[in-house]
Amino acid sequence: MHWNPFRSKPKEKGLARETPAEQGNPQDRFAVHLLHEQKAPPDALVDIIAVHGLGGRLYDTWTDEASGKLWLKHFLPDQMQNAKARIMTFGYDADLRSRNVLDIMGFAENLLAGLRTHRRRVDPTRPIIFIGHSMGGLVIKNALLTAKDQGDPIADATFGVMFMAVPHRGSQTADWATIISGIANLATPLSTAAIEQLKRDSGDLLNLSIRFGNMQESLMFVSVLEGERTKLASWLGRGSIEVVPPESARLNLGGRREQTFSISGADHRTVCKFSSATDHQFLQVAGALEDLAENALRQRRQRLAAQGPVPAVGNGINQKQNPRAQPTPLPVPGEDRSPPVQTQYTGVPIPGKSPGIPITAASGPIVILPFPRNPDVVVRKSIFKELDEKLPGHTKQQSAAVWGLGGTGKTQIALEYAYRRHESTGCSVFWVHAANTERFEEDYRKIADKAGLPSELKGDELFEQVEQWLRAQENWLLVLDNVDDLDLFSAGFQGASAGPNDPKPPELLRFVPSGLHGSILWTTRDESIKGRLVSLKQEINANTMDEEDALAMLQGLGHLSNAPERRAEQLKLVNTLEKLPLAIAQAGAYLRQYPEISLESYIVDFSSGQLLGEEFLDRFRDSRMPNSVLRTWHLSMKKIGAISSDSAKILNASAFFDSEGIPFEFLRHTLGEHATDHTTMTAIGLLKRFSFLQAHQHNGQSSKTYQLHLLVALAIRQSLSEHEKQACATRAISVVAELFPRDWMRKEWTKCREYLPHALAVLGRRQQGSPTPEAALLLRKVAHHYMELGEHEPALSCCNQSLEMFRVLDGAESAGYLGSKRVLAEIEVERGNYDIAVKLSSEVLGERRANLGERDPDIAESMTDVAEVDYYLGRWDEAETLCQHVLRTPVRMRDLDKSSTMNCLATVFYQQGRLPEAEKLLRDVVEMRQKLIGDRHPETHLALANLAAVVSAQSRWAEAENLERKVLLFRLETLGEKHHDTLRAMANLAVTVGEQGRRKEAVELERKLLDFRLAKLGDSHPDTLYAMRNLGVTLGHLGEREEAERIAEEVLTRRRKRLGNKHPDTIRSMTDLAVCYAVDQRWEQAQKLQAEALELSQEILGREHPETAYTLANLAVNVSNQGKRKEAAEMQEKVLRMRRAMYGDMHLETATAKANLAMTCGYVDRREEAERLAREALQVRRSKLGPDHPDTLHTTGDLAGTLTHRDKWDEARQLVQEGLPRAEKTYGKEHRVTQHMRTTLDLCLKRLGEVRTSRKEAGSTALTNGGGRARRPSMEWDVLRRLGRTR
Repeated sequence: MHWNPFRSKPKEKGLARETPAEQGNPQDRFAVHLLHEQKAPPDALVDIIAVHGLGGRLYDTWTDEASGKLWLKHFLPDQMQNAKARIMTFGYDADLRSRNVLDIMGFAENLLAGLRTHRRRVDPTRPIIFIGHSMGGLVIKNALLTAKDQGDPIADATFGVMFMAVPHRGSQTADWATIISGIANLATPLSTAAIEQLKRDSGDLLNLSIRFGNMQESLMFVSVLEGERTKLASWLGRGSIEVVPPESARLNLGGRREQTFSISGADHRTVCKFSSATDHQFLQVAGALEDLAENALRQRRQRLAAQGPVPAVGNGINQKQNPRAQPTPLPVPGEDRSPPVQTQYTGVPIPGKSPGIPITAASGPIVILPFPRNPDVVVRKSIFKELDEKLPGHTKQQSAAVWGLGGTGKTQIALEYAYRRHESTGCSVFWVHAANTERFEEDYRKIADKAGLPSELKGDELFEQVEQWLRAQENWLLVLDNVDDLDLFSAGFQGASAGPNDPKPPELLRFVPSGLHGSILWTTRDESIKGRLVSLKQEINANTMDEEDALAMLQGLGHLSNAPERRAEQLKLVNTLEKLPLAIAQAGAYLRQYPEISLESYIVDFSSGQLLGEEFLDRFRDSRMPNSVLRTWHLSMKKIGAISSDSAKILNASAFFDSEGIPFEFLRHTLGEHATDHTTMTAIGLLKRFSFLQAHQHNGQSSKTYQLHLLVALAIRQSLSEHEKQACATRAISVVAELFPRDWMRKEWTKCREYLPHALAVLGRRQQGSPTPEAALLLRKVAHHYMELGEHEPALSCCNQSLEMFRVLDGAESAGYLGSKRVLAEIEVERGNYDIAVKLSSEVLGERRANLGERDPDIAESMTDVAEVDYYLGRWDEAETLCQHVLRTPVRMRDLDKSSTMNCLATVFYQQGRLPEAEKLLRDVVEMRQKLIGDRHPETHLALANLAAVVSAQSRWAEAENLERKVLLFRLETLGEKHHDTLRAMANLAVTVGEQGRRKEAVELERKLLDFRLAKLGDSHPDTLYAMRNLGVTLGHLGEREEAERIAEEVLTRRRKRLGNKHPDTIRSMTDLAVCYAVDQRWEQAQKLQAEALELSQEILGREHPETAYTLANLAVNVSNQGKRKEAAEMQEKVLRMRRAMYGDMHLETATAKANLAMTCGYVDRREEAERLAREALQVRRSKLGPDHPDTLHTTGDLAGTLTHRDKWDEARQLVQEGLPRAEKTYGKEHRVTQHMRTTLDLCLKRLGEVRTSRKEAGSTALTNGGGRARRPSMEWDVLRRLGRTR
């Protein structure tokens, strides 16, 4: 079943109604069908043909769903009063889920074939009007261009076209496959070759528009526009779109030649559907069609009057005598439309050809080949399979082209195919060298001699007679070799070399035969043969050779062993030679001649360029063609230079870029600041024609990148003088240095990734020992990008090289030198070497102060750099002082620099526990960056990530998780899964997930994160230690005590070694390990470590700092668990006062302090206070965390136990009956929290059921059996976030 994306409401349970033609054989659906024929005289005066778009169908595209009326059949005939019309519709395989990969050109050819069939018995001058919807309009344009090129009468008979929402310049939508799938309400986006051609400003549409512009002078047009936006499927989440905007739907011809209007209320899929003959919109369309038809009839009458009497057609019968006679179409290579050729001729001239010379068929096969069969040829199976498919030999005459770079073996492929074809079919074979007119005439003379044609024939007369003779043969193959100048065959496509006064080149295509019994094989370096001399489906790319074929060729030509142990070094050689047949043949000949030379030595010499010009004898190649790689390409390079200096500049500069993925922007900048897209594309076009450059789509997007064969680049560099080489290398470095994004522009991450190979290539190919400012700048940019990738060693290497270059060029106090030194400090921060980083940043600040003065923006930037490193060193007061100074001092600051300083200050506030202040600052930073650099910039998302951390620290979990997932998705999309910013986002999300009680989910994220960081950063990097620490804490919450303790010990050891004993991260690790000891009831070890941590925290961070409160809280729990309840209660009361002052009464940190103090109060007979504190803690945790969170369940059990000691048995029972199922779901039935609740419930039920039991007995029983307060106070053990800094 074919889905129609341009159908607003599906019928019959989602299945579209199908006509018999649509239900039947695909060959019936994909053809021209008659909708309306004039049944009574006079016959139809005009043919109207409608062509649907992508995803459309033969009839359904034009049928209104509500009424079921097909307006082309039911309404239009009655409206064409003055121009009686025969109306047809054309169907093709536009199903979005079809495996058919026909392109628009293929659809166009099928349209022409169907029209020829329907117009076989009508006057060939009968006017034609086309109607095209969406992509159908592009099919029509291609069909008319093809008809014109082939001399088909259809082109001259076409007078008008109605385009309905046709994307002449593509669509603004970035993903046509997704959009059309969305219109169709399909589950997933789809992609076809035709969809690729619809992308806005694609090369295919641009080329089509240019070519169609040359023939539209004689045509009249109607452009119908969409009246409203098109709704998409809900899964796209994009509502509606304007599929084809007005600027793309118009031809913009102006005047009387183009009529334009929109269909009010109609979207892209309904713009071609009408419900009734009185519909105002239909009447407007029908009136426009009638105008086109009347204009066509008027022009036809004028044309016939100017021509005089109607000429004879068909078999010489006058049109008036036989109005159904058909003219003989012009022959076109690759497609036979001529009358059947008789197998025997007896001197009767072929109609339309020069009379008087007898043309007879040969008595047997004739073979004219220039070389003997090559016994060493390697059969490239994929290419020969394509040749057999494209030139089957048993159907109508076909034409195919093998194209590729010089040296790719095109001639050898054609030679072997010719011998095979003759051997298997007994056909005649003719070989023509077609590099120029002289060689073409020379080989046509050889054929004339075999045919017995007069020896005095020359020039066009010779070509014409040979062409007639070839057509008379019964079974033949014609090879046209080295057709590198396509202008010789098609004057309509003159190259860039043609000047306004230059004579037109000969159109040799006229003398290439067509017929039912022959095939033509072209070989060329010019890729543009596709669509010019052969159809797009009939091309074969010879540029690629299979590795196994290349290996077999080297072994055969070099007489090398095929032993398995030699395979690796032989493969290394063929890959060094880029699997290029000519280079392999050259290597084989050399190694055969010098068997003592090792393959490794040959690789070294070849890679240096020494062997590129080595000639060798090859009796299977044209003796007038060079055999060395260098000389083969040098001929093409020389010709390119003579035709276009711009092309030569691009080619020479490209040899210094990386050979893969050369961006269009590089090539344009190579030509200088005044170059335009048009001049650049023209220059590139010539290089593509010679197969030096090949175009690629970058990630499916419209921006082009190009590939230069690696050996071509080597040959170009080898052919340049030292002076030329240095000039080209310098220019290439300048281009890359200018376009490589600046240090802070992380939004250009994709471009950095794309440009990096080219930066490394041009830097590696520069002349050593001669530093330039451009090279120094490029090295700094590359160093910064390596830092972003987490590749610290190459980042250091490049940055140090940049520093040395700037020092030599401008001195150690120059702006360039200090800029590179600043990047070096950033690299050391990322490596975790904070002491080195603060020294470097302070030195840059000192130099800038000495040279620039306090009010310069660079001073503010450097002060923020120092503050950021102070933050990582745990010197938060110093960091705050610097940031406040920058923000309060009246210095000139760049807006982005100001936002960086604010971000730094906010991270300091976060660490100081000043969360509301931090949140306000970060919201200001987000708003500022959204205005300055947009929502999608990485720096904006960095501020969002920090804001999420601050929000999460205030227990607003849902809001925090939403922000963190947004940041993570953005970074996954733009930076990739393993980038350190992505990993930081993943780490913060894991914290938020864990704090909501989803600790198993958090562990999965944390293990994945740790694996990435261990692999990328090593086991001692601060980011790795953060990941290890958080994983250990989460495992501790899940009861995995041994692994949690092992991780805590390892993190503390590494932090002591890396950061010292007084760093805040080290102090936190002491507390973490102490918690592990306490959980394992090793009270004394825990208390000793906690006391040390508390002392350091009070000294380094202050007595009122959140970290100090955290350490004191855990020490208090440990003291309580040792039975020192009153001492513990005093500590916990202090913690509660600190947290109330820091966070307020409703914060989760405050709730934790209340819960632990409540437990201790119960032990010292302060039961009323214990109940009050437990109720307050439970209220906060329920509201903030929900009833299923582990902390909520802990407090539920604790409060129930306290209530039993207050003789509130019924309330205690209700609490545990509500909490027990949740605990079993969260922890499982065997967890201590679950067991504690179950025991408490049993006691409550027993007490409430046995009323005679005394209260004293009940209380005693509760304590004995583990109810009430049997559970110990909870240790505070939380995971941490690492906030990001601005780069």
